[in-house]
Formats: sequence, C-alpha cells, structure tokens
Amino acid sequence: MSPEEKAAIVDALLDEMRTLFHEYINGTLAYDELSFEMFDTLQTVHAVANDALIVEYDMEDLTEDVIVERPTNRQRQKGRGKHGN
Repeated sequence: MSPEEKAAIVDALLDEMRTLFHEYINGTLAYDELSFEMFDTLQTVHAVANDALIVEYDMEDLTEDVIVERPTNRQRQKGRGKHGN
C-alpha cells in the first residue's frame, strides 16, 4: 500500500472519529459505543502501519471500498485443527 493510500485511510478514520466525538458530546452516542469504535479504529491504524491491511474494491459499487485485515500467522494457526485442517 502506498504512503498516499495509507494517508487517505488515516484521513478517513480521523473524519469518522471527529463525527463520533461530536455525537458523544451531544448525547447521541453512548460511551460504550464510542469506546468500541475507538478500539476498532486503533486496530485499523495498527494494521495500516504494519501493512496488514488489504483494500478490496467492490466493482459493482465503486463509491465504497472495503477494508479487510490480513490474518496474522497466529490467527491462521488458531483456525487449524490438530492436523492442520
């Protein structure tokens, strides 16, 4: 992922968080929801910083990108049974 793509993702996340902060201080968003969204955003930032994020483009609806985290080796191994299945 290019530095420009990473910057665009961070900018989008900042815009989303700004909106959530305003919703929280205006009483339209609960604290637990804000906390969840903050944690989710931090995970995404971490994935971007470590090149563990894949941006998939929906060819039917090009107005929205889908961001998918790549599974780590540990996550891949957790999903396997005793015999690596």
